[in-house]
Amino acid sequence: MSRLALLFIALLMMSGCSSAFDNSVVVQPTYGSIANNILSPACLSCHSDYGSYTFDSYASVINAVVPGFPSESPLYVAVSSGRMPKIGPKLSNQQIQAIGDWITAGALDN
Repeated sequence: MSRLALLFIALLMMSGCSSAFDNSVVVQPTYGSIANNILSPACLSCHSDYGSYTFDSYASVINAVVPGFPSESPLYVAVSSGRMPKIGPKLSNQQIQAIGDWITAGALDN
């Protein structure tokens, strides 16, 4: 092993880098990540300017959400039951969970 590699390892050990990761921290999804990574690619082709719900802004998305209660939110019920999206692939379990976590956290505009 080169001296540079040994020096790098020693510096990491001295800095406490191995304990920097805390897997007990819960990260809640934000509206921005839900909108950009889930709603925009999966929903906007049908829910942009017509239909029962439109998802082109926070103000329109919040009409399909009961903050704090995913099971009472039409958006969550539709995606978790597999009824939506009707066109294209269904959302993954991780995507559905992210929407549920966002709603549970209060469905904030952040």
